[in-house]
Amino acid sequence: MKRQMWRSFSAILLPVALLISPAYISAGDKATFKLASVRIAAGHNHWLAIKPDGSLWAWGDNDSGKLGDGTTTERYDPVRLEAKSDWVAVSVGGNHSVALKADGSLWTWGSNNCGQLGYDTKRDDAFGILVSKPQLTPLRVGADSNWIAISAGRNHTMALRSDGSLWAWGLNDRGQLGDGTTTLRETPVRVGEDSDWTAVSACIDYTAALKADGSLWAWGSNDCGQLGDGTDTGRNTPVRVGEDSNWAAVSAGWEYTVALKADGSLWSWGKNQQGQLGYDTEREFGMRKSQQTPLRVGAETSWVTISAGFDHTMALETDGSLWGWGSNVGGQLDGQISDDKSGPLPSRIGAESNWTAVSAGVSRTMALKADGSLWAWGDPDPYFKNASRAKTAKIMAASGTSAPKQAEVPKQGTTSKQVTAATKKK
Repeated sequence: MKRQMWRSFSAILLPVALLISPAYISAGDKATFKLASVRIAAGHNHWLAIKPDGSLWAWGDNDSGKLGDGTTTERYDPVRLEAKSDWVAVSVGGNHSVALKADGSLWTWGSNNCGQLGYDTKRDDAFGILVSKPQLTPLRVGADSNWIAISAGRNHTMALRSDGSLWAWGLNDRGQLGDGTTTLRETPVRVGEDSDWTAVSACIDYTAALKADGSLWAWGSNDCGQLGDGTDTGRNTPVRVGEDSNWAAVSAGWEYTVALKADGSLWSWGKNQQGQLGYDTEREFGMRKSQQTPLRVGAETSWVTISAGFDHTMALETDGSLWGWGSNVGGQLDGQISDDKSGPLPSRIGAESNWTAVSAGVSRTMALKADGSLWAWGDPDPYFKNASRAKTAKIMAASGTSAPKQAEVPKQGTTSKQVTAATKKK
């Protein structure tokens, strides 16, 4: 196997990558973080990553063919998808996967029970009834070659074109597609008529997106105030989050949202039962209450990358340090299971300062180092509390070969940011 390292793409791919990820601050001196953010994607129980040579790799659970290797066989080690090396971005949903190629084409695979793949896979079953069949290998969505950004929710998919238009398809029962209806869409439908969208992030049944003027918008379910509009009312068209026009990144989690501003400050809102917002909130019946509008996490202005998971959040600072907060029931924060560690204050993960990307899944985290090595920790089945399976392990060594089977556990830092949430200035 040729020597392959999980490092940044060459400059030729930069114009595409800069527009893809919702998880970075757009600044010229942070290209490493920008590029790395779009190359790894952690889901509930399957994961995707792109190497610098453009090859695409997948591993984990494979029901419905969501790994894309033509089988439904679970993979414990990364397996390469097809022979081509022209992939530039990946995103994973509940049971489906989405990816972009360098030519601007968009590809999907996995489950299509809600039309989340963007094309029709209905076939007659043994009883002559039309049912949506899984797609076991990457299949192109239409013939367009101007896609520049993707984000997969649980059962819906969002994508952005180079003309600034935003498109959606899949399940729409909570208005998560943003097209003004609750109608399921099996092919891409445009979200309004605006052509100034720059980034998008989808999660369970809602979506958040940025516009070129720095404004932040959201739509879909709003049970925990995750839309950030001060209510718990669901929306089937985009609603603006406050009046600020300096938002630079957004990441949608499970009923909560985290976002960065251009000054490097970090903000969050929505569900906070496990402290996933990064600050404490009032309690009701012993549980933290939700936050319905953006609230600042501490006073730092050095945040560069964010990723919202199920009930934990991961973030990077400009010095390459890695931080996490929220639930740690499966070791998803630091690879060491401990209910006591679940909490609302950002805590540094280890003492290393060479992290370049991070992706928070349901109960697992995947991160990339500057030396090209890929790491993961957390138990996909957290409530079994398998400490061995939760440990930090190197998924791919810098040489591009699979890492040893044994877990490698770096020393964990004990530093916690003593933060106080500050209310948003009017």
